[in-house]
Amino acid sequence: MKKISLILVILCLFLFLIFSGCTGSDSDIEKTPAPTQTPLYTQTPAPTEEIIIKPVIMRGEGIPEEIGIETDAKTVQDNQAVLVYYTLDTQKSGISMGQEGWNIVVTAFVYNTDSVPADFSPKTNDDIINANIPYKSRNILLYPGTVYTDKIEVKDSPSGGSIDINKPYNYGILFRLQK
Repeated sequence: MKKISLILVILCLFLFLIFSGCTGSDSDIEKTPAPTQTPLYTQTPAPTEEIIIKPVIMRGEGIPEEIGIETDAKTVQDNQAVLVYYTLDTQKSGISMGQEGWNIVVTAFVYNTDSVPADFSPKTNDDIINANIPYKSRNILLYPGTVYTDKIEVKDSPSGGSIDINKPYNYGILFRLQK
């Protein structure tokens, strides 16, 4: 008898739980709208058109063709500048430069293609300086049998010229022996 009464109590509780959720109406419940997402920050879009014409690589007098040169450039959005990367490889050159190495002046430059004449083709350091384009120079010491990798951030010229990274641009680099 105790078993039957226990089963009846459990059955009553079960039926109570089932029907208790069905007696309320939806009109009592306030409908809350779904939250809308708001961005935490806004990001300035990168330029959609980043045109780099074939980079200009110049070897000054005394810089042999056997030295491998690689270049690349990336824009720096925060600074409105261009990072010009370069690698000089003397490992396979077989050139004689002595154990003391060479003092080399590296000049990186950038320019918007619409700010120079269509036939602009600098050949010397003076051409770069006189063009009023952004450039920066650095002295390095290149040793035999090494790979030298570095970068130069180019933002503006000493005379006030600057780069607009949102417009098509080109870059170049000049290597020359320090006198």
